[in-house]
Amino acid sequence: EINLSFEPAMRGIEVNNVIYYIEKDMQTVSAYENGKLKWKTNIISVCGKPSVGKSEVRYLKVENKKLLVVFGKHSFANVDINSGKTEFIGSD
Repeated sequence: EINLSFEPAMRGIEVNNVIYYIEKDMQTVSAYENGKLKWKTNIISVCGKPSVGKSEVRYLKVENKKLLVVFGKHSFANVDINSGKTEFIGSD
């Protein structure tokens, strides 16, 4: 789990030998397996700009077969950990 509000320097987590990484643009999430790129997705491009907050990823957590992503202040997306397919869930 990464929460950039509490750990602004941390940009990646490793789960089951896969590294999930927030790229320098703070909008793109990538998965690396055995040092090779598995998939890459730009959360803001797929889901749109958040209604509140910066257009940046601020939280990642792996749950089951999904990567839960929080961007902006209260916008949410799920990313399939195998394919990188990104789905906007909504905002609160």
